[in-house]
Amino acid sequence: MNLLLLVGFVTVAAMADEDASAAFKDSVTSFSVKVYKEMAAASPGSFLVCPLSSELVLALVLNGARERTALQLANGISLPNDLPTTNKMVNAAVTQIQSDRSYTLKSVNKIFVSDDTTIKDTFAKTAQEIFESSVGTIDFKNKKASVDQVNAWAAENTENRINNLLTTQDVKDDTRMILLNAIYFQATWAKRFREQSTTQKPFYGSPNQVAMMEQTDNFDYFDHPNAQFLKMSYLGGSNIAMVVALPKDNNGLSKLEEQIEDTLSSKDFGYKKVHVLFPKFTMDTKIKMKPLLEKIGIIDLFKPTADLTNMSDSSLYVSEVVQKNYIEVNEKGTIAASATAAIAGVGAGYNPEKPIDFVADHPFIYYIVSPAGIMFVGRYYGPE
Repeated sequence: MNLLLLVGFVTVAAMADEDASAAFKDSVTSFSVKVYKEMAAASPGSFLVCPLSSELVLALVLNGARERTALQLANGISLPNDLPTTNKMVNAAVTQIQSDRSYTLKSVNKIFVSDDTTIKDTFAKTAQEIFESSVGTIDFKNKKASVDQVNAWAAENTENRINNLLTTQDVKDDTRMILLNAIYFQATWAKRFREQSTTQKPFYGSPNQVAMMEQTDNFDYFDHPNAQFLKMSYLGGSNIAMVVALPKDNNGLSKLEEQIEDTLSSKDFGYKKVHVLFPKFTMDTKIKMKPLLEKIGIIDLFKPTADLTNMSDSSLYVSEVVQKNYIEVNEKGTIAASATAAIAGVGAGYNPEKPIDFVADHPFIYYIVSPAGIMFVGRYYGPE
């Protein structure tokens, strides 16, 4: 029997713990590095992935796994193979995100199960109490109706940003369960760009011009031998922000990717006056993550011999992990879906120093950080 798994961001309610939250943040960074390496190797152009979503929903699956299946999964997603510790980490991290009242973060989860498959009470209780995931039944024998039901749920919970998450080809004859998560994240820059300052400019390596936003203000900035790092905060403080790693050389992206651990690590930012030119863009990606996860060592989960007996006595295994992401970056801020968050913006006072030029007119890496770690990470190669 197959377990079809859809991933996004998972919401949890519990008391936050600083040590547990910090440990989870480190694990998300480690998992993000693994995911980025595999995505970069498999994707020739721009991409967007949500490591936090994947890690959280796979942590739910970890609660249903045993023996070698559990060990491979825990190692792959960089979490302890100890459920009380892992659940405490997840709990503390996401509670931190949701406790910040200056922005909203909506994340919803759902388990769809066939009528002839029984979930164990202990797993269902963990799903509901720790991961806030409701459980519903679905008729997988009617593929079109089941796909329509799942897609309607995903669209409803992402402000219609995520559509057609599944096709009938994703539902197999032996599919018995879907673990589903949807996220819609919307954030307003702390320092907005003025729409009247946006102009069409060339982007290195692309035949098309891009709408380039522009402003000069004080930003968190870090100078690296191979790149400039700019941290553009959203309203809500510096712990919710987009970090852009811009190679100093137009063709320098591969060097940053070779050192992705360093690229995605925290930086000692300084507050500098920066003249920013940054592209306005929208991206929509669908990723079938099974090959990626297998390459980082999660193998048994996708075999019929998978041990998911803490989830159900049925012979379940994962047939696929599907993630669909959407991001829109404009003068006001960012909308990203695999989650829901709303954040708003301000500006800085006059600074007489000569501004540093940060001109993102060639390929770069960007990632969105939250109190729980890296939410989204992507590579931008310019307009299609």
